[in-house]
Amino acid sequence: MQQPRQAIIVLDFGSQYSRLITRRVRECRVYSELVPATTTLAQLQQHPHLDIKGFILSGGPASVYDDQAPACDPAILHSGIPVLGICYGMQLLAQQLGGTSLLPAGGASMAPPHSKHWPVPPLIRASSVFLKGLALHPRRPTPWTNHVLSPLYAYPYG
Repeated sequence: MQQPRQAIIVLDFGSQYSRLITRRVRECRVYSELVPATTTLAQLQQHPHLDIKGFILSGGPASVYDDQAPACDPAILHSGIPVLGICYGMQLLAQQLGGTSLLPAGGASMAPPHSKHWPVPPLIRASSVFLKGLALHPRRPTPWTNHVLSPLYAYPYG
């Protein structure tokens, strides 16, 4: 019997870059598979050739607040396997894990009409171990966005 192959699974939420993400992972000499966002953890576990080491939730054209917003199997998020969300995937992580995605004051009108990307003020918690000192750093990076809806909290406090 063949040894299971370590793999990164890319869940496709309709991004124009889903195939590129999958290819870039492979270019790092890591096996990856692109699957529909509706694929469940149980379905993936039925493939004995896969030893899943991580998930990537792609972007897509939807908003988590759309009536028919796509979601992923909650078992994926609670499996203990690392998950990376990109664009819509990050909004979905925030929403499905009890976090919050917010429109800025003024809503969609905050997006400059002539630009696809614009700077946003950073929200840095001084108590964050990962970001310690960044809030006071003289050359701290300015975050940029191309989405009006942005995750504010990835996880609930408490």
